[in-house]
Amino acid sequence: MWVYNEQFSATMSLLYDFLIPCSHAALRASIAAFNTCLQIKLCFIFFSVSCLSGHTGRFIKTVFCTSLLFVLAHICFQTVLYTYAPLNTAIGYNCSQWETITRHIGLSRLPLEDPWNVLRLLCPDVGVCVVSLVTIVLCSRLLEEESADTTTENEEEEESSVDEEVEEEERSSNGDPDEVSTATRAKQRAEGLKVKVLKILRDLGRVTVVVLLGLAGITLPSAFSALYFLLFIGVCTWWACHLPISHLGFNALCVMVGFFAAGHLVCLYLYQSLLGQGLFPPHSLWARLFGLKDIIIPGNCSTPDDLILNPSHDWPVYVNPGILLVLYVTVAAVIKSGLHEKRKASAEELVELKSWNQPKDDCEDETQVAAAASLSATLIRKSIHTRSSSPQPDRPDAPCSLVAGVAVAPGGQLSESPFFLLGRVVMQQSYVCALIAMMVWSITYHSWLTFVLLLWACLIWMLRSRRHAATLCSPFILLYGLALCCLQYVWAMELESILPTKVGTMSLRQLGLDRAQYPCLRLGAMLLFTLTFWLLVRQSVKENFRRKSKMSTPLQEVTTKELGAGSESVLKVLGGMVMSCYAKYWIYVCGGMFIMVSFAGKLVAYKIVYMLLFLLCLCLYQATGLFLTCVCGEYAVADFQMALCPAVLINIRQIRGVINNHLIVLMLLVFEATVYRHQAHHYRQLLRSPPAILTLFPSAKRDTLDNGLVPCLKYLLNYAFYKFGLEICFLMTVNVIGQRMNFLVIIHGCWMVALLVRRRRAAIAKIWPKYCLFLSIFMIYQYLLCVGIPPALCIDYPWRWNNQLLMSSALIKWIYLPDFYTVPNSKNLMADFLLLMCASQQWKVFECEKQEEWMVQAGENTDEPDPMEGQLFNPAPNFINCRSYLDMVKVLVFRYFFWFVLSMVFITGATRISVFGLGYLIASFFFLLFGTKLLVKPSRVRLMLWDCLIIYNVAVIISKNALSILACVFVSEMQARFCWVIQLFSLVCTVKGYYDPAAVSGDTCSLPVEEAGILWDSLCLLCLLLQRRVFLSFYFLHVTTELQAFAKQASRGFELFRASIMKNVKFHQQIEKKSLSQLKKSNWYQPWIDHAGVIHSGDYYLFESDSEDEEDLNYEEKKPQAQTACQLAYQAWVTSVKAALRDRQRRQGHMKAVKRKESKKAERGDEVFEEADDNCEVEEPEEEESVHGEMVQKILDILRFLWAIILAMVDGVTQWLNLLTKQYRDTSTVLCNERYFIIHKIKQVSESREDLVSQNSESSSRNTSLDPEQAARSRSTMRCCDVWSWCSAVCLLRAFFIEELEQSREFFNNQNRLLRLLVAVFNLLSANSELLCYFIMVLNNVVSASVISLVLPMLVFLWAMLSAPRPTKSFWMTAIVYTEAMVVLKYIFQFGFFPWNSVYEMTLNEDKPFFPPRIFGLEKTDSYIKYDLLQLLALFFHRSLLMQYGLWDHEGPLEEQCVSSEDGHNVTAGEENGSRKEEAQDAKRKDQVISVESILTDSEHQMCCVFLCRFQNVKQPAQSFFRSITKDKYRASTDVYALMFLTDVVDFVIIIFGFWAFGKHSAAADIASTLSEDQVPEAFLVMLLIQFSTMIIDRALYLRKAVLGKLIFQVILVLGIHLWMFFILPAVTERMFNQNFVAQLWYFVKCIYFGLSAYQIRCGYPTRILGNFLTKKYNHLNLFLFQGYGNIATIATVIVSTVHVTL
Repeated sequence: MWVYNEQFSATMSLLYDFLIPCSHAALRASIAAFNTCLQIKLCFIFFSVSCLSGHTGRFIKTVFCTSLLFVLAHICFQTVLYTYAPLNTAIGYNCSQWETITRHIGLSRLPLEDPWNVLRLLCPDVGVCVVSLVTIVLCSRLLEEESADTTTENEEEEESSVDEEVEEEERSSNGDPDEVSTATRAKQRAEGLKVKVLKILRDLGRVTVVVLLGLAGITLPSAFSALYFLLFIGVCTWWACHLPISHLGFNALCVMVGFFAAGHLVCLYLYQSLLGQGLFPPHSLWARLFGLKDIIIPGNCSTPDDLILNPSHDWPVYVNPGILLVLYVTVAAVIKSGLHEKRKASAEELVELKSWNQPKDDCEDETQVAAAASLSATLIRKSIHTRSSSPQPDRPDAPCSLVAGVAVAPGGQLSESPFFLLGRVVMQQSYVCALIAMMVWSITYHSWLTFVLLLWACLIWMLRSRRHAATLCSPFILLYGLALCCLQYVWAMELESILPTKVGTMSLRQLGLDRAQYPCLRLGAMLLFTLTFWLLVRQSVKENFRRKSKMSTPLQEVTTKELGAGSESVLKVLGGMVMSCYAKYWIYVCGGMFIMVSFAGKLVAYKIVYMLLFLLCLCLYQATGLFLTCVCGEYAVADFQMALCPAVLINIRQIRGVINNHLIVLMLLVFEATVYRHQAHHYRQLLRSPPAILTLFPSAKRDTLDNGLVPCLKYLLNYAFYKFGLEICFLMTVNVIGQRMNFLVIIHGCWMVALLVRRRRAAIAKIWPKYCLFLSIFMIYQYLLCVGIPPALCIDYPWRWNNQLLMSSALIKWIYLPDFYTVPNSKNLMADFLLLMCASQQWKVFECEKQEEWMVQAGENTDEPDPMEGQLFNPAPNFINCRSYLDMVKVLVFRYFFWFVLSMVFITGATRISVFGLGYLIASFFFLLFGTKLLVKPSRVRLMLWDCLIIYNVAVIISKNALSILACVFVSEMQARFCWVIQLFSLVCTVKGYYDPAAVSGDTCSLPVEEAGILWDSLCLLCLLLQRRVFLSFYFLHVTTELQAFAKQASRGFELFRASIMKNVKFHQQIEKKSLSQLKKSNWYQPWIDHAGVIHSGDYYLFESDSEDEEDLNYEEKKPQAQTACQLAYQAWVTSVKAALRDRQRRQGHMKAVKRKESKKAERGDEVFEEADDNCEVEEPEEEESVHGEMVQKILDILRFLWAIILAMVDGVTQWLNLLTKQYRDTSTVLCNERYFIIHKIKQVSESREDLVSQNSESSSRNTSLDPEQAARSRSTMRCCDVWSWCSAVCLLRAFFIEELEQSREFFNNQNRLLRLLVAVFNLLSANSELLCYFIMVLNNVVSASVISLVLPMLVFLWAMLSAPRPTKSFWMTAIVYTEAMVVLKYIFQFGFFPWNSVYEMTLNEDKPFFPPRIFGLEKTDSYIKYDLLQLLALFFHRSLLMQYGLWDHEGPLEEQCVSSEDGHNVTAGEENGSRKEEAQDAKRKDQVISVESILTDSEHQMCCVFLCRFQNVKQPAQSFFRSITKDKYRASTDVYALMFLTDVVDFVIIIFGFWAFGKHSAAADIASTLSEDQVPEAFLVMLLIQFSTMIIDRALYLRKAVLGKLIFQVILVLGIHLWMFFILPAVTERMFNQNFVAQLWYFVKCIYFGLSAYQIRCGYPTRILGNFLTKKYNHLNLFLFQGYGNIATIATVIVSTVHVTL
């Protein structure tokens, strides 16, 4: 109850003192408001619920009565005013004296036309009245409840004391009087914590009061604010002198400050009235002296109620009242807390005014610590009302207490908190802070008075015992600082007119006595500086006290105790680390300061001393003396134009820049010396010599490269330049060319070509020294060109003479000639220097790679075209079957980086529209088409083709550099006459400074700025060079071997996939026969019902999951399955979160045990052994949780549960994806095993094993492709025939156990969930790569919406998806070649010299959908080729998978190559039959040709033969294609009508809700309003008609099971929809298709329908509808939905008849 009363008191206090006074002050200014505000302020100081019956209650009642009186006065006054006309005339808006008097009283006419002003004038009085009344009522009720609760609490305390006495007696009788119960210990801890918190809050309040005193004093300096300022510095000085102050004294100070602040606020409040400002005008001396500001401008007599703020003051004027109000509230709160503590505590306590986190020194007066500790213990004992003695300090369960920042440990020792240690460090180093503050003060505020502080601080710094000197001078420093603050305070007041400005002839501004723009900021900074002085004084007083106490204390025996490593605090360890760093590196800080002082500001003579000191340090550090001499001489020369001859031509800034550069070189030399010194010291400590090859990681060598990912990275960091230095040098050459693009770098390009055409590393190494010599001489030559002729000779260059050799500045710059007007850019030499540095290092590499030591540690640098020549085995381990993360990286680099490089070549050509880019595109297409064959070709052929591509890349770079003369020098002439050349070669100058870009920017011939440069060429060259190194690597041999194995295994993969398809077909046929037999068996008693009636009856036996059949199934023993996310959530919902988590842990343990059991069985073979039941687990008892920790534990359980849900979802998705791709993965596993035997040339696999393994994979793939019920049914029907095959296959697989493959599987199975999910997604994409290609083709068509992009989607729906069992190689080659041709065609039409690509034409036809280049897909855009690249990558990815599994080159109908068990034919017989048919067809063709030959002449004969051959080549594939669709008996009949119907419904919904997109410029209005207004778009009606018609026709074809009709309907629909959506609809709506989102969405869903329809045609309709869509499972929901669906026709008929009757 007491806590509630205190909270209520605090709430009421805040409401009374803060909100209501603020509202009074801000909303109105009158005597009534002043009276209420003053009463409330006085009330807040003494407000308490318990005092309501005394003066406080009477005061609140007075406030209520006063506010009620004014409310009634308002009502009466307004009533009389508006009813009594004479009064309205006398006190109206007539500027009369009575009107002014009533307005000051608070009674004025309310402006009814302005509601805001009415609320502003009435709300304060009404609010005070209501709040006062509520307070009186609530306090009265609380007093009654408090009295009743007090009686109850007293009785409970008496009972608890009696119980505790009884417990005490029992403990004493048991012989353990010191034992304390758990509840008592908890109470003691709680009370101790309460005492700590109360002390912290008390100290924090006092510190806040002191800080607010200072802020109130300096915010707006005045006579009123001076009291706060003086009190602040007085209290701080008192605290610094260690003088005590009692609670009574501090409370008295707070009361005085509170009354003064209230009076100050009242004065500011009254001054806002017209009367106050009339007595003391704002600019008068008295107003400025006392800080009275007119924040509110009184309105005139015509608008007296307007609240007008004065915006002319600075921000401190507006902040000052707020700070005063916060000060008053804080003071009142501190007074109230002091009064409460006075009532609670019986004795006074002497404390010091200090911050709660201000630490006490460990040597402080022990009496104070003891007194505080005893007081804390007393408060604890009194608070818990115990009669037992306090716990002994040496007991381990004694409560810890915090006294003045010192934590009393249970053992009785004082443990120092981190805040205490930090504070002690600050106090001990307070003299440093004070001296720094003195110097900063003097530097920040320049004056003669602050110059004294600077001299004083420098003098103390020079002394050796500076700490002692600072301590002795601390009182005088403090007094001087306070005197400066007081002087500045006087000059901070607005008294400029009366304060002196000069003393004699000296201006007081030189003494720092002037008024700043914001004086509060200057005073605040000075007080912050003075704070360090107060800390210094306090520390000096404390040291004096310590010194005196040591002198008076007799000597005692001192015992030391060693502290372990764990007893050291974090701050001590951190301090030790900082000090060790200071000891090592402080010299660098000093040297840096020397440099800063030397170069800061102007160069003067005395700064040479600093530079000499710095150079002396470097000499002692054994740095290079040559640079030291250069720096010293240049610095001296620079110091003396400045001083002697300002007219000398030497540029000071240039010299200073040279000095800075030399200093950077010196820093690098120092760093190098430091590194070598540390290394020498390190090896000297280890007593061994440094290694011959200095590396970052000495343990990382060539032998450790394949040990893991981290060793590989270490090796690359050690020997990256050793392995790839030559490629880096080539890149540096390209960098030089790209940075400069002038005449001289053509020579670099020629050298690069000369090096690359040698191709072999040994040949390049022979001429490399000559290349390095050229680079050195060439760089010196360029440096001399940059230096040029001295200007003092006054000789101009020949190309500037007035003769025929006159050249333009742009040409001079391009040739890189010296010139006074166009000075050569010397910064370009930085790129040449980097090239020279890399070339020099590569020369060293060429020498080192011949040494045996380097070959052993770093490996050999060979580039033999055939690396295995002379090798017995491949030294690089096989990484194809990934067994580590390093193997995964190797697969990405050595197997897939080739395709990334080709993509980079494609992007390089596509991003730059020029003739050179077209060459890149053609090259990328060539390698993409023949890349797989190229990889298996001999190494010399592969390298020759690849080197041609590299040479082309370098030739393009050199050509662009040579053509830069046209782009940089003769750009104006080229724009005027040869604009087509600019567009053809993308001629744009990439180096700035040749011309003004604004001068050459025109609409007639715009420069292709975004298509210039050699950045992409450089990246392409990097990729090409790296891929060349990949070709020459031993690791790449594993890739070529793998590709060769793929080629040998192609027929095997085709057989496996074909057999799996045939098994699925037969399985579907068996399911269909079984369903028919089940129907006949279930309907034997109703023979009169026809087939349609049986289907639509919806009886129990129609459902596929028949429970009667399920009872006969013998399921295999199920393995324990992991919980899904839904199961886990349901279990948590039913039981609890903790129980669900505990059960999940139990399941996981059981699954691990089962896995261990299986692994042990696998290890022991066929041995049978028994183990203890894993389910018999002993449940761990639940830990008892405390009441306080229960909520935290619940939160942690919820977080753990959410994390478990996320993990279960990831596992579920991964498992589902793996289930979808099981057939693909099983086939891949079989092929992988066989490929391993092929690679290692192991021919131990017989034909019988192949058949068994294929049957195994086919059966597993067949089962996984069905639903769980279908899979179970198939297992039951085919178990007898598969048992033997399965057993034999398992035995054979065990005989051929491959350790490498098993390690790879274990590696992937043991990965984290995220990686397993990514692998599952990759397997899904690989298994359905053809669907990925279809999706990207459709997406490309949706985005492009052009004629050339329309072809492939139509081919997909009319050719690819109708092909059985999959699209042929012809389709994929057609798609690839067509995409490449489309890219080339788009690229050609991107050139700017075509008239329709001009800016004018593009702007004119911006939104026209039938702009010819746009509708044909040849429009010039920035993203013209983005989706084409994605489409190409998808197509080649799919092609690689088809090649990998033998499905690329092996084609043929299934009936010619199938395994026919019914006729007893095998594969060989099928192939023979197929060959016989082909021979018969060939003979028939020959007979037809012979019959035609007998009629025609020779020429006609030849033409006819060609025509007939071509006709037959087209006719036969077409016939076989349509025959496979309509008459293929080996297709698996399926039923996807429900899904097609669902897509039609989705399209219907899209049309309804997006009808506005099918009209001409129609907005997204409501369809009902559109229908009512007869504004329905015609295209919308056509779309509805098309949708309804297709749904009806599709239903009819489905019921008739007409495959041929469905095929014809598919062709018509595909052609018609594409014609409508891409041509007719844009013409009607005048909106491009790719800008019509609704149309795009409708088309995309319709494409899904086309795919399902094609799948239905390819598979064929079933002979009987195998159950409706809702009869897949037998449950009540599906039964009711099915019956409701059957009654839809009846309901629709009733509705239609009702509508007709109504009409």
